[in-house]
Amino acid sequence: MTVTPSPTLAPSAAPARTPELRVTATPASSPTPSPTPERVIRAAPNAAPQIEAVHLNSRTVHGGDTVSGTVVTSSNVASVEARIATFSIVVPKVGVGRFEINYVVPDVPFFFHGTYPMRLIARNTAGRAVERVIPITVK
Repeated sequence: MTVTPSPTLAPSAAPARTPELRVTATPASSPTPSPTPERVIRAAPNAAPQIEAVHLNSRTVHGGDTVSGTVVTSSNVASVEARIATFSIVVPKVGVGRFEINYVVPDVPFFFHGTYPMRLIARNTAGRAVERVIPITVK
């Protein structure tokens, strides 16, 4: 007589949470980013990084304007980079899962005016990245 063990089901892992990215912009007259009350999601160091929210003082910029912004990420994000066309800048980390920037937009020739995708790239220490794209208009 052969005894066959009955199959057992392993507990299934909880499905990965895909955050809904919130992008806000305050009126151009406001020189500081809007407050970021979002809770930082705790994540293991090797877990996929997440961008939870992005706050900008304006999504339309002119030469000489100061662009202020905050990026809220999962706790395991080590760096955030912002790219527009061929230009790239590191967004400084100000706390766990919080990155802030104040950047003065240089004067650009009229033929560079237009709407561009701003790519926000968040990376953990292992180099895993997540990207979000936000349109920015240069006038």
